[in-house]
Amino acid sequence: MSNDLLLDLTDPPAQASVLRTAIPRPVPHPAVWAVAVAFDRDAALERLLRRLAAQTVPLAGVIVVDSANLTSTAALAAAQGADYIGSATNLGGAGGFALGMLTALARGAQAIWLWDDDGFPEDHRCLEVLLETARERRADLVAPLVVAEGDPARTAFAFRLGGRRTMDRAEVQRHRLIEGFAHLFNGALLRADSLRRVGLPDYRLFIRGDEIDFHYRVVRSGGRIITCTEAVARHPSGEADIGFIAGLPFGVVCPVNPARRGITFRNRAYVFRQHHAWLYLLTDPLRYAGFFLLRRQPDWAGFRAWLSATRDGWRGHFGDPPRPGVPARKP
Repeated sequence: MSNDLLLDLTDPPAQASVLRTAIPRPVPHPAVWAVAVAFDRDAALERLLRRLAAQTVPLAGVIVVDSANLTSTAALAAAQGADYIGSATNLGGAGGFALGMLTALARGAQAIWLWDDDGFPEDHRCLEVLLETARERRADLVAPLVVAEGDPARTAFAFRLGGRRTMDRAEVQRHRLIEGFAHLFNGALLRADSLRRVGLPDYRLFIRGDEIDFHYRVVRSGGRIITCTEAVARHPSGEADIGFIAGLPFGVVCPVNPARRGITFRNRAYVFRQHHAWLYLLTDPLRYAGFFLLRRQPDWAGFRAWLSATRDGWRGHFGDPPRPGVPARKP
């Protein structure tokens, strides 16, 4: 006990003074609602819901938006005490998060914690650490470090630190906070009142690119984005969706799944044009031409599919998802 607290505790006024001095008042937490977007992955969703319930900061509630509209998912959500919204239309990630965010606002959320059904917090203090960081830094959006579920020593998605690309967890965690950057929406904590300035995820983007568009809009609205590497989430690695060009130190985003590939190409062009990301708009033709054509057997079909989808994105033509074309071969 420190010297200034060596008082006669039998004296009531002194005792009251000690209690006021020695016992800090708990910091009130905002009402946090979690939003989980699900699509036919009940085992993964159950793991996520159990991890959410075990957090040191209790959630005000959990909302599950299910685009697969499965009775098994509805039963699982009910068993875990979550609010369930089944959709007869596949809303994709963007539509699912938009609907979940609006529902959380209607429930009185002051902060919204966003999750894919295949992600989960690594430990019980994840939300607590995110809340502390958001309060200390007055941030609109704070995201955890997202590491690969199958290899937690590596991040699920790449970071560029000091001009160098890395997926090494230990290297990234040398930085407690990474200002102005986050991988969304896996475990991101959003101040609910920020949505008045930022808006909702763009349903037209469906999957792939909606999180980048939202990131840009937070920044353009004057909001503050932070990755806090002391809070950790796990998620399947996205490393397989990065294709590298032989002999060059950079690569391209080219998902393994053919349908996702076409949507990615289209949305990438649309988002970068909307936000005037000229560096990417100017270098993508070189990158993708190099990826598809600088190989022993050039993949002309893959390059034409990239051109077609990119043209749709540049023009803002959405409609049905673009045709995936022929799966790209590795160099």
